[in-house]
This record gives sequence, C-alpha cells and structure tokens, in this order.
Amino acid sequence: MKLSSLALTVTIALSSTQTFAKEVVFKTVNNDFATQVCYAAATQGLSAAKALVAKNEINYSAYAQSVTCNGSSIRQFAKAYSKSSLGENKLQKTEKVALVAKDANLASQLCLDAVVNGEDAARAKFNMYDSVLCNSQYLSAFVRKFRDQEVVLSSSED
Repeated sequence: MKLSSLALTVTIALSSTQTFAKEVVFKTVNNDFATQVCYAAATQGLSAAKALVAKNEINYSAYAQSVTCNGSSIRQFAKAYSKSSLGENKLQKTEKVALVAKDANLASQLCLDAVVNGEDAARAKFNMYDSVLCNSQYLSAFVRKFRDQEVVLSSSED
C-alpha cells in the first residue's frame, strides 16, 4: 500500500451559492418494469427505485448494470432529476468546498483530480493504480465524501 504524505485542507465557504433548478415533468411512454424503475428514480429518488427492484425480488446491483434511463444509469438519472421533479428546493443552496493540496506530490494531485474527474480517469491520467490514501482515507472513500458538493480546487499559495 502506498502511503502518501497527503494533507488536504478542506474549507467550507461561508457563503452559499444559489442555483435554480428546472422544473421537469415526467411522462411514461409504456408501463414496463424498467420504465417504472426510472420513473421512481426521477420522481422519488434512488432509494425508491432500489426498493421497487427489491420488492420484485431482483438483485439491484445486477439490474442496474443492465438498465439505463434515457441513456443514463439509474443512479445518475435519480441524481439529475429527483429533487427538481418533486418541486423541492426550487431555490437550492449548495455549499462550496475548497480542496487544497499541501504538497505537489503525485498522490496529492491524484486525490484532487479524482474528486473532480472521477477515480478511474484520475488513476489513468497519473498512471497510479496502487492503493492511495487521501487524508487517511482510501481514494474511493475520499471521492465519495465530496460527491454531492461543489468542489473548488485551490493552490496552497492562495
């Protein structure tokens, strides 16, 4: 396992930005099971879609790999539409998180790049496939931590 001397500073910006969500109306074109799952994901969220699949005694992980909703994975579709289609948070506040690498080593840069561009893309960019720790967390856990936040990368000089 490769341990990096990574020290990232996470700063939550005190000012929140406001974003306007588009109101989307969903209409199903047929009543097959995949359509029901996608509709549930968009209108009620990912957990509702998972519950519908489980209710029908289907393994969600296997099912999710074989179904797309308008070209997106069920997870991406739910993330993109569930809040706006319910009419919740028409005026949403999102926290900005600034990530700063304390040094310029490749592991630190990998951690930052993975948060912004995804773990697979970052590993390919830096050609680093060994285990990497970011703030004492495995890379995948570190990336998940910032998945639903607006992330701004800053240099240590800022």
